Amino acid sequence: MKKTMCLMLLFVLFTLVLLYSFAIGEINPSFPESAAKLFQSARWEGYQPVVVSGHGDENSLTGQYAVLMKKGDHNVLCMVEKEQGQDEFFITVENDKAVYQGDLLPSLFIDSAGDALFYTYQRDAGDIRSERYHSSKVDGQWLPVDVILFHKPQKGLFLETLILFYDNRLQYEVLWTDENDNVIEQSGKIGRGLVDTSLYELSRFDVNQFLTDFHQWKLGARYWPIDYG
Repeated sequence: MKKTMCLMLLFVLFTLVLLYSFAIGEINPSFPESAAKLFQSARWEGYQPVVVSGHGDENSLTGQYAVLMKKGDHNVLCMVEKEQGQDEFFITVENDKAVYQGDLLPSLFIDSAGDALFYTYQRDAGDIRSERYHSSKVDGQWLPVDVILFHKPQKGLFLETLILFYDNRLQYEVLWTDENDNVIEQSGKIGRGLVDTSLYELSRFDVNQFLTDFHQWKLGARYWPIDYG
């Protein structure tokens, strides 16, 4: 079982890394009128859509957009979706805690097959050079967010940390690679304690609290090491 979970972790990690260069999003974009009109109410007065990624229009059977709304220093991540059988778009997620506030804006990317959101921050915060956040939608529900931290190179090696939830437990994978993406060293741990993962679903996710929680878990929780044999 541990070997299976290890393979799953590596699959997720390499999938996210593969998509890394494509998760760009578009600044000051346009999107379908039926979706844009959702932000014309008094609730959104003064806000502008500054980053948008997605697909679908009025004539599509389905549609899905990730939208970053901005007013001054206040940023809100929204998911705008149209399911099969619906005639119009609806805002299904609205969460300002899922994103950083101020002028640090993420790129957004909705996978072309839908139901997979990636948003990435390029930043200079200690040894972190970028942060990639991801959530998938399964059975109509956006799942807990997982994270990849891309660290600054050290002596020609690159460190990536993958943090996710599996079976209501925290897991993290640490991967050292060279400039050609060859894996030099890897390690991982699975938390022994159960976690209320509903707190980390996209609609409730708090980007600032998450990394604080992770460091507390990492320092204080008990873990099983992942068996790579």
